[in-house]
Amino acid sequence: MADSIARRDPELKGARVPFEALPVIDAGALRGPDGPARDAAVAVLGQAAREIGFFYIADHGVSPTHIAGFFDAMRAFFALPEEEKRRTAFGREGKRMGYMAFGQQRTDDDAEGDLVEGYEIGLDLPADDPDADFPFYGPTPWPAEPAGFREAMLGYMDEMRPLGEAVLRALAEGLGLGADAFNPFLEKPILLLSPRRYPPQAGHITRKRLGVGAHTDYGFLTFVLQDAVGGLQVLGADGQWIEAMPLEGSFVCNIGELLENATGGTLRATTHRVINDSGRERYSCPFFFNPSRHARVAPLPALAGAEAVARYAPVEVGLHYEARMRYEH
Repeated sequence: MADSIARRDPELKGARVPFEALPVIDAGALRGPDGPARDAAVAVLGQAAREIGFFYIADHGVSPTHIAGFFDAMRAFFALPEEEKRRTAFGREGKRMGYMAFGQQRTDDDAEGDLVEGYEIGLDLPADDPDADFPFYGPTPWPAEPAGFREAMLGYMDEMRPLGEAVLRALAEGLGLGADAFNPFLEKPILLLSPRRYPPQAGHITRKRLGVGAHTDYGFLTFVLQDAVGGLQVLGADGQWIEAMPLEGSFVCNIGELLENATGGTLRATTHRVINDSGRERYSCPFFFNPSRHARVAPLPALAGAEAVARYAPVEVGLHYEARMRYEH
């Protein structure tokens, strides 16, 4: 990696501990019956969420058939001519759903737009829903080509939501809360699926133009499906960037800002970025599992000590998202 990228910027927030690799969580055990195996998985998950804020989710139960079809549909869409992709460009009627061109997403205020293109897919709401005006709910505009794109995206999304719920329940239990402690935040969750393509980033790499600039995620949980190329990096406590290398059959999962807020800083939202210096195209897809638009997130009573209350002010989720999600039109 080029030396022109700063080893650590003072405002970036790394993990609480140095680490060389992300822990692996057995989601099958998390969903299994009560007993030693489940207790062990909950404990490992809790430690990873507190100390690093990142971990792999293995044995997740999401259908390999859906994952394979999802990758095929994603690659087919991004292979379309630019003119075709832009027919569903986001920004219509104030919505942030649809095709996102290179440079339209900007995660670092001091940098140029991210070197990634994507497709934003949200929770579809009927036109008469009182929240249908919110930019981060659907409906999503769907392209005419490739055939089966909509079905592949929605099928995958339908499998990811229960996984998000299961991990959130286990985190609540690991904190000594009831399994349903986070449910009041999830009446109408902001669910965002974002398949993405990163071109090879050649030449002199600087902070000004990365695949995705250094940032922490904005919501509760993110699950990232990666191809075999790699490029996702996580900031450790010692200021070192650690490669979150693809692990076959798993997702990379991380804690977001609002979950850190809800837990009074007990769980950790950690800085990360993407640099694709592999010489190949990279395909990945984050699934963002987030609270409802009208939820008000503040430290839960059991975790609301004086320090947590002083540090984490209540946050209105919808306003938080509109302020944090920066796009160029």
